[in-house]
Amino acid sequence: TLRNELHDEDVSFSIVYPPDTKTPGFDLENKTKPKELLIMSETAGLLSAEQVGEKIVKGMLKKKFYILPGESGMLWRIVRHFPRLAHWLTDRELKKARKKIAKEKIEKKGIKKEIKKIENEEKKIKKEIKEVKKAEKKTEQNIIDFSKMEKKSKDKTKKYKEKTEKDKKKGKKKEKKK
Repeated sequence: TLRNELHDEDVSFSIVYPPDTKTPGFDLENKTKPKELLIMSETAGLLSAEQVGEKIVKGMLKKKFYILPGESGMLWRIVRHFPRLAHWLTDRELKKARKKIAKEKIEKKGIKKEIKKIENEEKKIKKEIKEVKKAEKKTEQNIIDFSKMEKKSKDKTKKYKEKTEKDKKKGKKKEKKK
């Protein structure tokens, strides 16, 4: 209506359909945007503010009524001429995004299960290591005890041999005296 009212005044109007544009506002918006929409907007591409501004200025200089920078032009044309197709396409992209999110959740759960299994295995291994160390200490103590017993046995054997030798010598001396 405004366009028609001001037509004779040589005032032109443009409607801009900007795509996702890399700006601080866009970054802020992405912090609260639903994950599905973040995934969907990944495929649309991202233009810089300079690229969008350049398209807007060029469109205004050409006195275009609709200014559609980037891929938004294609989507707008589909919406305008084939609204059902546009809805079908966006619904399909939304389903894909939701499947991707569900798959990520499943993978995270699977990863969490794997981490839990690994942690349990780690606990078992630590327990086994403790048992092995305990057994090593016991074995070392047994070796020490065995060494002590062996030494005692050698000492007793030596004393017995010495005593036997003495007894033999005494026995020989007694025979000589007779």
